Amino acid sequence: MRMPRGTWFVLLVAASCGPGQVNHTPGEASRSRSIVDDNGISLNGLMTNGLMTNGLTVNGVQMNGVQMNGVQMNGFSINGLSLDESLLVMKYLVKCALADGQTMTINVDGTDYSWPGRLGLAPEWANGPLTSEASQDWVSGCLLALANADGQSVSISLRADALPYDLDEVAGYSVAEATYFGNLFAKTPWAFACPSFGSQDQDHLSAIGRRCGMGLNFNPDPIGTSQCNFSLAPWCRSPYRCLYVDNVSPGQRGGYFRCTDAGSITVYDQSY
Repeated sequence: MRMPRGTWFVLLVAASCGPGQVNHTPGEASRSRSIVDDNGISLNGLMTNGLMTNGLTVNGVQMNGVQMNGVQMNGFSINGLSLDESLLVMKYLVKCALADGQTMTINVDGTDYSWPGRLGLAPEWANGPLTSEASQDWVSGCLLALANADGQSVSISLRADALPYDLDEVAGYSVAEATYFGNLFAKTPWAFACPSFGSQDQDHLSAIGRRCGMGLNFNPDPIGTSQCNFSLAPWCRSPYRCLYVDNVSPGQRGGYFRCTDAGSITVYDQSY
């Protein structure tokens, strides 16, 4: 498990930029890259089926060592889940990993199942096992960010170094929620949420199921575990976790970037 390293801040703070000066400065990014409307996945089943003990497995084998695209299997189960539940998990993993125009197909007991890519955080997964730790981090952070405590599908904006956004998106998705990061493929998996929501938005986020960055019993302090059983981490807005906050305009943050934990993705919810 990687946690913030103060030395990273000492070495990198000189490279930080002024407002609006991110590697992917807000501009002409496509809505399809960073706004996700179909995200109603609950990770409760995975969490109670050994995800945080064994990492993601397929038919009992570590998923990061399996060539998934084009594989033929007798039965298909991710971490002991039913076929339907496992196929749903694959849908979101592929959405995170592969890019528009890419597809992943597996054959289970003679039936083909295919899913389109979307966010392109690990496009190489289409051609072989997902062995890169950095890619595993990005796909894991994405899956954690898409999780909804109630399995509701609501429109959210994902912000990260690898996910460009535009100013209209910043205005339309202004409710900060949390930054998510971890590695669900590792033999010793880990999952974190770093809350960034304000107390004025807690009831709204709770009502739409966006509680994976909230403490148990709605405790606003980032201590213990979240309502989705992710570990809670403090200091979202401090330089010890993310070196750069993009203040695109007064009172509007574009997101948190250059984070010490690779694969960190910040979720902003729709304005209300």
